[in-house]
Amino acid sequence: MAKSKNASQHHNNRKDHRNGIHKAKKVYKSGMKGVDQKYVLNLKWSRKNKNPSARQVKKLQERMDNWNKARGMPIKPIVLNRQVAERKALMATRQGRAKLMQ
Repeated sequence: MAKSKNASQHHNNRKDHRNGIHKAKKVYKSGMKGVDQKYVLNLKWSRKNKNPSARQVKKLQERMDNWNKARGMPIKPIVLNRQVAERKALMATRQGRAKLMQ
């Protein structure tokens, strides 16, 4: 009985390099096609309102100040997600920590 041929790499390396060997492309953002619509809309509004504009912040600060005054509580500034993120970024570097300590 004849031996069966299992594998051969002859000429395949040349064929592979003809158009160049490339890295696989990265998928940066997957689509929302086929995802639950209720979830997609909630995500949309949560992203929109995550970083409010200066006008919205001012309005919110006034409401909080009035609320605190009515209850005799101290007035505190509002801390936003954006400010927290900036602070975390500064804390990540030595120069940033020095800047925060001043």
